[in-house]
Amino acid sequence: MRNSVTLAKIFGIEIRVDLSWMLAFGVILWSLGSYYFPSTYPELSTLDVWTLAIAATTFLFVSIAAHGLGHSLVSARFGLPVGTITIFIFGGLAQMTRESQRPRDEFFIALAGPFVSLVLALSFGALGLAGLNAVGLKLVAFGRWMGTANLSLALFNLIPGFPLDGGRIFRSILWGFTGNFQRSTRIAARLGQATALGLMGWGVLQFLDGKIANDLWITLIGWFLYGAATNSLANLTLIEHFEGFTAQDIMISDCTFVSPSWTLDSFVREMAPSTGGKFLCSYW
Repeated sequence: MRNSVTLAKIFGIEIRVDLSWMLAFGVILWSLGSYYFPSTYPELSTLDVWTLAIAATTFLFVSIAAHGLGHSLVSARFGLPVGTITIFIFGGLAQMTRESQRPRDEFFIALAGPFVSLVLALSFGALGLAGLNAVGLKLVAFGRWMGTANLSLALFNLIPGFPLDGGRIFRSILWGFTGNFQRSTRIAARLGQATALGLMGWGVLQFLDGKIANDLWITLIGWFLYGAATNSLANLTLIEHFEGFTAQDIMISDCTFVSPSWTLDSFVREMAPSTGGKFLCSYW
């Protein structure tokens, strides 16, 4: 993504944040500080509420980065290095150099992210329970929200709709049974489109129920996933169309050669009428 900046480098992988995450950060921070923490824990002071909101929003970013690192480290283990992880408004994106070559590799790479999120969910949940007898209500509030957020992150990503992790797991299973990567990708992407349409439909129902904020967020996520699944289908069609061709098959071989001593005005005068003003200059 172009509008992103590098925040850190972990295990040789750049952690980048897209400017769109700033919008998400602000919305989540405002929601936690204005609604969730004060309504769920009215005993907390205003300072405590906003301290918790800042900490929870920041650690949510860390959790998303950890989810991406899970994918990246397992991917590197299978010989598919990841150069960057970009956090943007809809989550994290690990940019792999190429697709997996074996369904087994794809399965474990896709599963790694949700596994990390589940481990974090259990860890933060335990922290929330421990806070009952330790630091107190603030730790309980923080641990429970972070545990719920990471559990939601894991479960949402396990939905079997490509390109979500669950969709990639589903594709790897199909791929393993059929031995056909392209067919498996097409089926998983179609399921991804259906999943996205379902999310957008749910968003409409939320709107009819008066939950405008939920409606907007769910609909936007559905719209993004539908676009990603559709792009995957378009890329697959392009690959299938050109499969088996070489550069020699599509190159133009009947090129016209001119003397390197020609002046540019002579070249344009002689060649432009026959080429329609379009030509490629190459020096041999």
